[in-house]
Amino acid sequence: MKKKESEKEIKTLERSRTKKKKARFIPAFALMLLLLAGGVIALLSDSETFQNVFGMSNQTVDISAEEMMESREIGNEGSLVQYVDPANVLPGDIVSKIPQVGKLSENSLDCWVRAKVEFTQPENLGVEKTSLDQSALLGIPEGSWTMKSTADPGTIYYYLNNGLTGQDMSKVVLFTGVQIPDDWNETEVGKTPKINVTFQAVQMENFQQDLTSDEPWGNYN
Repeated sequence: MKKKESEKEIKTLERSRTKKKKARFIPAFALMLLLLAGGVIALLSDSETFQNVFGMSNQTVDISAEEMMESREIGNEGSLVQYVDPANVLPGDIVSKIPQVGKLSENSLDCWVRAKVEFTQPENLGVEKTSLDQSALLGIPEGSWTMKSTADPGTIYYYLNNGLTGQDMSKVVLFTGVQIPDDWNETEVGKTPKINVTFQAVQMENFQQDLTSDEPWGNYN
């Protein structure tokens, strides 16, 4: 009887020791998982910062525009002088008006150029009369400019086909004259039609002009 009781006590003691070992193992395993998770977080949160300085060119897009006209002085015909609005213009007359554009300096960046041309009609122009529009512009150099209309019938654009490149500072002529419609009469005489020309330029580098499009410069304004 005593032997059986002794064996029972030994088994109880062994089970107690096994439970204590398991109890010690579980916290150790949990601590190992915690340390592993901490290592992963540290790995994913590592970072480095790079500071870069890009030196920008001091070159710019610089264009120079002027408006000239043929001299009316006797003996000085054929030479060009600064444009002045003419007086006493009659229906059918051709007004000398020569807007032109070029690079401002040899260091100016190569650029695409366009001319915005805006027409203002005489007051109370009859619907049966000829409007002042691109057909009135004379002497546009062949092959130099491409015309594009806009939603506004009074505004058109002329795009310089090849742009301004290199160190050439010579001026490119847009047109040389304006012909007043010959069906205007005393109703239009004395009124003030206008043709305003604005030259615009954008750098060629990283910008492509597409003359096959209705908007060769895209959304550029």
